[in-house]
Amino acid sequence: DALKTPVERRSGARHFSVAEFEQLVNKSVSLLKSQGIISLIIPSQSKTQILPILNKNDLYISRICNVFTKSNKVSERILIEASLIKCDVEENNLFVYDSEGNYSAEYIKLTSQFYINF
Repeated sequence: DALKTPVERRSGARHFSVAEFEQLVNKSVSLLKSQGIISLIIPSQSKTQILPILNKNDLYISRICNVFTKSNKVSERILIEASLIKCDVEENNLFVYDSEGNYSAEYIKLTSQFYINF
């Protein structure tokens, strides 16, 4: 329920309960090919609830990216990539804005294909 919006309809579309997340992971595992990956965007506060669900379903995290709006803020979202293959975890941070309040070069590179003019 982290970061729920005051508008119930928008909130329902953006937030899963732990039970709903467990259903999503169960279904994903049943559809996942042996070399496939599942990519998730979760609220940072949900990490401690969600990682055990991935482990219970024999999913191994390959990448974690902590997303920060600015360097002086706490992470609000986490990008997770997991698969059925055990491997080393690559962890990094993504800052949406630089110290001057402009989009960071890393964020522009990551999202530029989704925008006509950045």
